[in-house]
Amino acid sequence: MNDVTKSTVTAEPLPFNAVVTNPAAGLPAAFRFRFSNPSDVDNVVAFYGAHDHQNYAYRVDLTPDCVRRGDMFLIETDQRMLVGSSGAFQKQDPDMPEQHWTEIGQTHFPKAPGGERTKSALGYGLYQIMISSQAVMAYLKEENLRFVYAEVDDDPTAIKVVKMLHEDMTWVKFMPRGKLEELQVAELPADKTPEALGYGFIYLRLDQEAVAQNAKLVLDAIEKGYVERKGIKIPLDLSDFSLANEYLPHLKALASMYDHGIPAPGYMSQDLEQLRAAKAPQFSAAPGTNIPKLGYGTK
Repeated sequence: MNDVTKSTVTAEPLPFNAVVTNPAAGLPAAFRFRFSNPSDVDNVVAFYGAHDHQNYAYRVDLTPDCVRRGDMFLIETDQRMLVGSSGAFQKQDPDMPEQHWTEIGQTHFPKAPGGERTKSALGYGLYQIMISSQAVMAYLKEENLRFVYAEVDDDPTAIKVVKMLHEDMTWVKFMPRGKLEELQVAELPADKTPEALGYGFIYLRLDQEAVAQNAKLVLDAIEKGYVERKGIKIPLDLSDFSLANEYLPHLKALASMYDHGIPAPGYMSQDLEQLRAAKAPQFSAAPGTNIPKLGYGTK
């Protein structure tokens, strides 16, 4: 496993523990994973302004706060160029404001300048890592979370995303009802409504049984230390990636549950306290540490 440590940004090259590609190929020397901070607002807004796409809806009013909360997942090159981004947007229940849903959306990987796909972040399996990281992080840190879900265009151009979420990552298809349905429609920009697009949406959510599998996917990427496309290996810079640092003990605990076929405890569990005591004693933070406890929600 890579020796992943927390570091600050300096002018010196960051150390990596995987094969570095040929710089002459025009590819990044590394992909840097991290969650956003308040200083990223302008850069993220500019990123979405420069890279519109028919298959995501840009939440112009919600994005800055999402970035400030640390709920935007960013993938950058070793030169700090933003090449992939996705947000986790919380939706409060108007009838029970202490509870909320979290939608993973606004996910985008633009092509490289000039439109050359091979010199972008596309095709390296980063989409799965990004979505799983956001979903697992929401599960770990958000209290009173009903569930995590995603909305995908019901359109041939997005069919691969639906297949990946449903078949490879075992997210469950569902239909939003009541207040969640109202919130979902009200939040859409005018040009991204079903009426404007000419088609509807497919909704998928991360149920209890899929949490551990998605954690395993992220942990495998961390331990591998690089991503690969057609024999080209790009190392990962995990120095500021919280799931590889302060949240790593919890990520390992969840991944271990997947290895043993144990459903993750959480918002979908009917016997949460019993399950925690019997199956997951390692989730309790050690005395004197700052490791966050799991954020258990209610149904």
